[in-house]
Amino acid sequence: MNKIFTILICVFTIAIGFSQSPAFKYQGVARNAQNASLNNQAIALRLTILNAGNSPVYSEVHTVTTSAIGLFSVNVCQGTTPTGSCSTIDWAAGGFQL
Repeated sequence: MNKIFTILICVFTIAIGFSQSPAFKYQGVARNAQNASLNNQAIALRLTILNAGNSPVYSEVHTVTTSAIGLFSVNVCQGTTPTGSCSTIDWAAGGFQL
């Protein structure tokens, strides 16, 4: 019984490890042209990951509502209407920017 339980735990842990997405968190403060924060407002963000040659390798859209101080938080690689795939980015190549 103990062996079966251990095997099930191992299989479950491996399955969770493979199902992880390459998403990462990004925070910012939304501001207007006069540099005033956009407090409690719905905003749309287009986030693009560029390689070292400044060519886009991934792009997505997020629609979020800012906080009372204009703060927003998103999970990059979990937006809508993606162009490209985060899972195919060779992060070891370096030189990427958001």
